[in-house]
Amino acid sequence: MSSQAFFIDDSTENLVEVRRSSGKKEWVTKEKLAQLNKNHRLKRASLRAKSDDFLTQRKPKKTNWIAISIWLNVLLLTALLVALLP
Repeated sequence: MSSQAFFIDDSTENLVEVRRSSGKKEWVTKEKLAQLNKNHRLKRASLRAKSDDFLTQRKPKKTNWIAISIWLNVLLLTALLVALLP
């Protein structure tokens, strides 16, 4: 009988009362609480990494289409002048 009482005391020492984000209180084991905390830290770290990646992304380089168009027109005009002059 005393061994059962000792066993019950051990199990209650392993339990911790936690409050969920919904406000509901529940009892979980210390191991389960450690796992929940670890998962929470990993989730926060991954979200932080995603936001850091988003903020540090380089802007795509703008292509200067006007300059490209001018150079192509110059090439076409020189080719036309060379073709017209004997």
